Amino acid sequence: MGKLLASLSLLVIAAACTEDVGAPGACPEFCPSSTIKVIDTVIAGLIERDSSFRGFVIPQDAATMQVISGGAITSRGVIRFLPFSDSVRVIDFGSNQPVLATDSFSLRLNLARRFPAGSNIELAIHRLPANIDSTTTFGAVDQFFADSTLIATINIADSVTSDSLSAILAVDAFPTLAADSLVASIGIAIRSVGPALVDVSANGSGNGASLGRWVQIDSTDGTTVQRSESRQVDFDSFLFSASGVPGPDALSVGGSPSARALLRVNAPSFIVDTSNVIRATLIMIPSEPVIGVPGDTIRIQAEALITDFGPKSPIIPLPSDSLLFGSALLPVGSMDTVRIDITHIVVPWKNNPRLPRSFMLRVVPEGAGVGEYRFQSSRASFGSPLIQWTFIPPAGSNR
Repeated sequence: MGKLLASLSLLVIAAACTEDVGAPGACPEFCPSSTIKVIDTVIAGLIERDSSFRGFVIPQDAATMQVISGGAITSRGVIRFLPFSDSVRVIDFGSNQPVLATDSFSLRLNLARRFPAGSNIELAIHRLPANIDSTTTFGAVDQFFADSTLIATINIADSVTSDSLSAILAVDAFPTLAADSLVASIGIAIRSVGPALVDVSANGSGNGASLGRWVQIDSTDGTTVQRSESRQVDFDSFLFSASGVPGPDALSVGGSPSARALLRVNAPSFIVDTSNVIRATLIMIPSEPVIGVPGDTIRIQAEALITDFGPKSPIIPLPSDSLLFGSALLPVGSMDTVRIDITHIVVPWKNNPRLPRSFMLRVVPEGAGVGEYRFQSSRASFGSPLIQWTFIPPAGSNR
């Protein structure tokens, strides 16, 4: 009898625990207490203590020299080569032999980019004073870009976008070479139909220019023979005409030496700390048209900071394949409102209170061109930066 009662009890318990899993759920037991709400709003006045700083990448440290003609800005490349030697090593003698004479020079340049605009482009190579350096200004060397100093021209076909370029220079290309301690310097300008732009690889790219020369020396039997030697770049840069200064209420990004803009965000705690941010978009109003060569573009990138030390703040670099992420491509001459996705910057603020609530804007590649963006700062009476937030507030919130 006891065994029978125990068996019946197990059957009752089993029956009580059965459920038709194919039946639909019944509210309110299986339904959320509230619906998911998504808020999209633009909030002004969140950007504060914003500033721009110049000098992060100087022209002589850039990977390319930007050479421009025919527009509002003129830019020229300048190169100083390492000094030649007054003697050349001869294996037959096992020693250096003095140079008796120079026969000619050979110049090699590498074209990194040719802007599509302009036609019948040629590079005009001029000799410059041997003592050009980082203190040399555009105005100081302007007089040397004349017909009397022209030593070679290099044609660039309209179909060429990048290439290795070369030219043979006459023996009299550098008439003061001996007096200049065997140091040669050149300037690079553009001649073209219409505005034109080319980027010439600089020494910083590892693919800079070289200057060779053919010389005569004595041989073992007393006759003269030809030998060659080559010199790499000792200094290179690009110099350009002034593009004006930004207004007192404007911030700058780009140009050369490159400028960065530091923006600090007084982020609403309700959005950043307690809500789930789906998207955050920085909205900027230009203070003047984007500076550069008409038809060209510049890329502005927003990057998070490890800590906020002002202009020396270290950035959290984005992966090399993420140029389309957190950036905007700006056409030269544009006055359009600029929007940059900064979601990747603000989302980590929620779980890491040590991260500064600020970020940096910079041009990529940096310091390699004259392209510059100037926009209204938080101090401007009109058009200060805004942030558009798309977020999901906490469950049960009345906002």
